[in-house]
Amino acid sequence: MRILFSTVLGLVLATTAFAQDESKTRSEDGEKKPTAERTLATPFGEARIDTANVPKPAPKPSKIRPDLDVEMDGTSFKFIKKTPFGTNSWTRTESELSTQERAIVEQRGLLKIEEEPSDEAQVAAKQP
Repeated sequence: MRILFSTVLGLVLATTAFAQDESKTRSEDGEKKPTAERTLATPFGEARIDTANVPKPAPKPSKIRPDLDVEMDGTSFKFIKKTPFGTNSWTRTESELSTQERAIVEQRGLLKIEEEPSDEAQVAAKQP
């Protein structure tokens, strides 16, 4: 009797679970709606992953180095980096700066970025 009862109970629960799963994939019209799921093979079997609610990765930090100090030394820039073996420093003029060093100097506000004059400014300058 117990075996019969547990078998019937298992069948009822299985059909109920299947009906709930089907109701999630069907729209109000009764048609199947596309799911944003994918399967992933794991050591314990396949797992379904809902791709609609996956958070987007955090943006990458900027490549401008925060561990680098820059000082204006007359017409050149002095870069200072602290390392486990002591400080490392080097000096560059404005024309010798690499693209990364130029970006660091511009971010720190030591190098003024010259903006090209707009067409309206050029026309206004030509008029007496």
